[in-house]
Amino acid sequence: MSDYLKYNGLKKTVRNRIKTWGGAWWGAWIFAKLLRRNKHTHYVVVPPGIGDTICALAFLRAYREKEKLSHVTLVGGANTTKQLCAFYGDLVDDLIILSRNADLSLLYFPGTYFGQWLCAYSCRPRITIAHYLCNIPQRNVWDNSYFCLQDFIKCMSYQIGPDALPEHPHVPQVDVSKLIRRYGVEKDKTVFLNPYANAVKLDVKNLFKHIAEALIERGYRVLTLTAHEAQHPVEGTQALLCDLSEAFRLAEYGGTLIGLRSGFLDLMVFAKCRMIPIDDDAYGRKEFFKLEKWGVNKDCHTVTYKTEEQALAEILEKMEIFAGGESC
Repeated sequence: MSDYLKYNGLKKTVRNRIKTWGGAWWGAWIFAKLLRRNKHTHYVVVPPGIGDTICALAFLRAYREKEKLSHVTLVGGANTTKQLCAFYGDLVDDLIILSRNADLSLLYFPGTYFGQWLCAYSCRPRITIAHYLCNIPQRNVWDNSYFCLQDFIKCMSYQIGPDALPEHPHVPQVDVSKLIRRYGVEKDKTVFLNPYANAVKLDVKNLFKHIAEALIERGYRVLTLTAHEAQHPVEGTQALLCDLSEAFRLAEYGGTLIGLRSGFLDLMVFAKCRMIPIDDDAYGRKEFFKLEKWGVNKDCHTVTYKTEEQALAEILEKMEIFAGGESC
């Protein structure tokens, strides 16, 4: 290896370490500020993602009952955190929304030795960090079939036992009739596509284009669910811009959702619809985040992307089974 490459590799390592340490110190300051802010609440800190937040909320009632927590404050960094909390009624007494960077820094801090000591002993009665990478080695979440996100929340973060069942989100019965008419959504004959994800890095533009073409050919109405205008629809389909509650009810009405594995699907797995998540064969945490491990939707069946042809064939095969009224 050349001296130039060695130097640049070292420079990158040092830069990443400084960033992590700097984030941890900022997190320590936020941590201390929370403890001073309200001495009569228990803080639950979640990462800035829909899936992590849903998982933390789904088992929080059992945690409150076990620990006899009279007041709980959720701390998060996602724009959707407030709406997700609303799906669980009065479960959360107070809510603090940090910037994404501040939330991540708060999550960095418990990963330090001092932070681990505080969270495990001194401050455990006051703060719970519901984030796996701050509490367990990465190797334990890397491609295993015996441990998943739900297990971590139940057994390690909340310590409520492996048999605890998730509480379903109480998504309001919003009126989607105007959207149904405007976009021609057909009951049980519409497939919604959602090709967006942060963690899974796959170029699925062509795959989703071919999925749409094949399903339209088979008589389905195919639309792309989008959260904002920057998300472009799959080629050959129309974008349907909606919020989380509307997406949930539309999927139940239309019947089927096919999407790249993302935190959004952790919410949608509770909907009464057929679901085909697509994950990446090269993604190391695919087993840890596998949607079937929620155990709440018998019509949720993951397709692992290896090649475009293989993924398309598996998806169409599952759609044929769904059409026949069977479970995969």
